[in-house]
Amino acid sequence: RTSSSPLVTECGEYVFAIYDAEGHSAYVNTGVMPHLTGTESAIKFIRHCYGADRDGIHPGDQFIVNEPYLMGIHTPDILIARPVFAGPEIVAWIASLTHTIEMGAKDPGGTADSTDIFQEGIRIPCLKLVRGGEADPHVYRLIERATRNPAQVSLDIASKVAGNNVA
Repeated sequence: RTSSSPLVTECGEYVFAIYDAEGHSAYVNTGVMPHLTGTESAIKFIRHCYGADRDGIHPGDQFIVNEPYLMGIHTPDILIARPVFAGPEIVAWIASLTHTIEMGAKDPGGTADSTDIFQEGIRIPCLKLVRGGEADPHVYRLIERATRNPAQVSLDIASKVAGNNVA
């Protein structure tokens, strides 16, 4: 309901799900179901990137991914995932994916005639967007500077973060 993208608010291009600790879907809300496989891959990749990393995965963290080669999507489909802890252990993940109208592609608002991945906008393989409940301004700035409508993109990202927090 807070997305600024008409593809989400009017067309329903989103998916919201709860995953087990390993990243397998456990509960799926309404949305575009083909995205589910890609969201599972993204959570598994987050675990791979940050699980053994000194920065690690901690309560209140949230991660952003839109890598087409990892998720089988295109760059406007952005996933935000949050781990759920019981004590020191991750017991589940909450994640939301929506289509963001603008990701800095070669043309405003789309990539339909792109001839290679570099024309499709910024690719985010796996970054920690929120650390311990606090948004990382450097990640937001990177995304805002790479897109034509930074306020809209930031609102879409913030709406997914908020949705994960509510869940």
